[in-house]
Amino acid sequence: MSIQDVVRRTGRAVALVGASLLVGTGVAAAAPAGEDPGVGPYAVYVSQGEDYAQFLGGVVSVCDMEGDGNLVYAEYRLPNNTIGRVTDDNGVTPGCGSVTVTITHLRVCENDIFGDSCSEWRP
Repeated sequence: MSIQDVVRRTGRAVALVGASLLVGTGVAAAAPAGEDPGVGPYAVYVSQGEDYAQFLGGVVSVCDMEGDGNLVYAEYRLPNNTIGRVTDDNGVTPGCGSVTVTITHLRVCENDIFGDSCSEWRP
């Protein structure tokens, strides 16, 4: 069972535990030379306030954890430098937005009264 499956089934408590495990290093592991980061043990975690996005096992997930009514989305950079986006369409209801993709960078954004507040891009 993936972290995304656990988050979808158990909601905020498990999401926060998983997030706290990843947040200590930001990048849990780099892909070994010659290994595709989209399918290898490569992981990235980024946060903006309580909202977060992660890349793990070839899946980008984004989770709205604040309940403030603001749309939360992750932006990711593909190997060809194109920017993609996935949103958490259900707010703080358990379940996160996700997409299977190979990326080079990731950030999480919240559409708030200041425009869009985003984390830094993380490789």
